[in-house]
Amino acid sequence: MIDKLLRVVLVFLAASFFLDKGVSSAQKKFRPEMVLPSHFPEFFDGLGKIERMEGDEIVINEKLLKISARLTVATKRSQHASRDLLKVGDTVGFTTNSVGEITGIWLIESGAGR
Repeated sequence: MIDKLLRVVLVFLAASFFLDKGVSSAQKKFRPEMVLPSHFPEFFDGLGKIERMEGDEIVINEKLLKISARLTVATKRSQHASRDLLKVGDTVGFTTNSVGEITGIWLIESGAGR
């Protein structure tokens, strides 16, 4: 009985791995029906709305974070976008380095009706 259950679980996991390749885990967390571009990462370290940006600091979902000097920004259309495109109210995914600085931001959805 346990062998059969284990086989079923393994088959399910293998099938979900192969059938779901086009949808990232980050995408599923944000909005399952939204298709994010292939240049977005498989996983984000964080996801949320920008509440404030000033100098080398950013507040996302009430959390103050430091921005790395090597920050990269991407949109759905461009892998290399300007930081100036980011605005308060935008929904973003981000990655951090080992000291907790944001190293990459991916614009998922523009805020405030833009």
